[in-house]
Amino acid sequence: MSAIVISAGAAIRAYGGTKDNRPGVVLRRHPIDGVWWVFVAFGTSQPPPVDVEPPPVFVDRSHHAFASLGLDKPTWFTRRGAGRLREDDPSLRHVGTCPPDVLVALRQLFGFT
Repeated sequence: MSAIVISAGAAIRAYGGTKDNRPGVVLRRHPIDGVWWVFVAFGTSQPPPVDVEPPPVFVDRSHHAFASLGLDKPTWFTRRGAGRLREDDPSLRHVGTCPPDVLVALRQLFGFT
């Protein structure tokens, strides 16, 4: 178990998909067989197709959440960019806290109410 508890709303960097240091936001934390897992909305710097549904959550340098999410370039969060990680995954780094309005938008994107 990691020394730091990663809770919902944490802005993280971790290995996601095929990329190291991918930005993400923890949407949910839950135990499975005694191991804590986090469900993460991962971001990408590649824009999605124009007609993607539901529409992505987009954060660029002018967005109030850019710095608090630890971003270094414009980032799109789409439903396709999700994953789960063990809370003690060595690639997982806590980098900030997601603003409440962006957390709500991301949770809605994934159907969490």
